[in-house]
Amino acid sequence: MNGPYYEWCKNGKLKTEGIYNDKVPTVLKEWDENGVLINEIDNSEEKKTNQNFNNEEFYVVMMHTEFMYESYNTDWSFDELILKIESNKPEVSKLLIKHIKEKLNCEYVVFTQIKQDDGDELLRVLDLPKWIEPNEYMDGPRFGPFKTLKGLEDFILSKKTIEFNDEKIEKHFCDPLDEEEELDIDENEIMKAMEFHFCMLKAWDKMEEGNYSGALVDILASINLKSNSTNNDTAAMIYFYLENFKKALEHSNESIKMDETISENFYNRAQILVKLGKTGKAIKDLKKAIDLDSFEDAKKLLEQIT
Repeated sequence: MNGPYYEWCKNGKLKTEGIYNDKVPTVLKEWDENGVLINEIDNSEEKKTNQNFNNEEFYVVMMHTEFMYESYNTDWSFDELILKIESNKPEVSKLLIKHIKEKLNCEYVVFTQIKQDDGDELLRVLDLPKWIEPNEYMDGPRFGPFKTLKGLEDFILSKKTIEFNDEKIEKHFCDPLDEEEELDIDENEIMKAMEFHFCMLKAWDKMEEGNYSGALVDILASINLKSNSTNNDTAAMIYFYLENFKKALEHSNESIKMDETISENFYNRAQILVKLGKTGKAIKDLKKAIDLDSFEDAKKLLEQIT
């Protein structure tokens, strides 16, 4: 679970605000029971990115993977290597990836290996179509160690580039269930599925960065392409964070209408109902979330409001 994290005082005022990362909450702000800010953690990416890396070592790892379109049960494959950065601090690795993307002004940092007379050449791929980053990778080439941010930048920026549509990059469609079966694929539907997932990924990334207005644009675009329980729940929490509780409730109701088996969705709606002063309905949702899978955050909020 990733997204915003909150706790409230018994008087209904916000107590803590932060983010979830893999179900682990990180508190960024704290208030006393009177609503006075008493603690704010400096989590600025600029500060982290510009820190001294002299005591760190980083490795660049090119991971073999594929374009993924799970909704249509197809892969679009080519000899792709996605940039990963290894370090003993995962949060710093993520910041470095983001820094490199900003430096290159691109959404993805993807490479391919092209066979040359004197061996394979590593090239950075330009003008990639929108795609979904998969969760599984195969081992690829590893470079390093790099002990400074500049050394890391210089290595990546020194690589020659190749256009995605270049004929040297061999691409093909395949069906993961039966690779020998010839597929009749509607390319427009593939592109629509790509756009749908890409909008959701951008929305989640912007939520983690605290850019809720930007996240709202992306998640509404996702809903426009294909409305489902997940993107409606995400929209609900974005509106919640933007303090538009009426719109938040509309999307939360729609999310639960589409799927009544997800405890987190009931917990999220309960948070909205608390802000709207509908404590009785919030309690009902929290009990439902607990009944579904003993949702711990639901137990904590239920204790706070009863």
